[in-house]
Amino acid sequence: ISSRKYGYDFFSSMPTSLLAVGGLPLPNDYKISLRDQFTIILSGSKDAIFNLNVKLDGTILFPEIGAISVVGLSLQEVKDKLSLLIKQSYIGVNIDTSIQNLSAKKITIVGAVKTPGTYLVNPFSTITGALAYSGGISEIGSLRDIKLIRNSKEVFSFDLYDLLIRGDRTNDLTIEAGDTLLVSAASQFIEISGAVKRPAIYETLEDETFEDILDFALGFTQTANQSNISV
Repeated sequence: ISSRKYGYDFFSSMPTSLLAVGGLPLPNDYKISLRDQFTIILSGSKDAIFNLNVKLDGTILFPEIGAISVVGLSLQEVKDKLSLLIKQSYIGVNIDTSIQNLSAKKITIVGAVKTPGTYLVNPFSTITGALAYSGGISEIGSLRDIKLIRNSKEVFSFDLYDLLIRGDRTNDLTIEAGDTLLVSAASQFIEISGAVKRPAIYETLEDETFEDILDFALGFTQTANQSNISV
């Protein structure tokens, strides 16, 4: 019966490569982490190219300027910070900042997953992508309340049914270095069988109704006798 639980096989086919896909534009809200590598090009009255690694203290060492703290800042914030420093230090110099190499991110995955532990994950991983590194959620675990704990204080909740059933991944946040994913045990399952389009066992929340569960099952089939429903 457990194999009929909906959604738990979602993680089995997800890739778990550490390498970021090359050639993709990096979003400006990407958060800088240790060992990322910047390429900085100066042009105008001063021409130079620097490849600068983020060191273990969270800084890059910019020639003639010194150590600049970048870890935890977004790519756009780093661009703005470097542009300001260049304007203060040089006259008539333009700066172009990009990231050449991305480091894998170290996170912790605990709770009702198949293999809890600490993992290095692809820098573009979201909550769902990161969970695949732990083998996915065990069949006692909750798909409906997956918690992302950031900086030991911020807590975000993700309902995998939003993605699987509604196609909404708004809350499938991108992982940052140091994050913890916590999967608690599911509290309630309900089986729906018979003349519905996707009979299965679904995890339900306290305030959900029969209509919600029917939506999970994609509704009645054309031959369903809707006057004969038993619980």
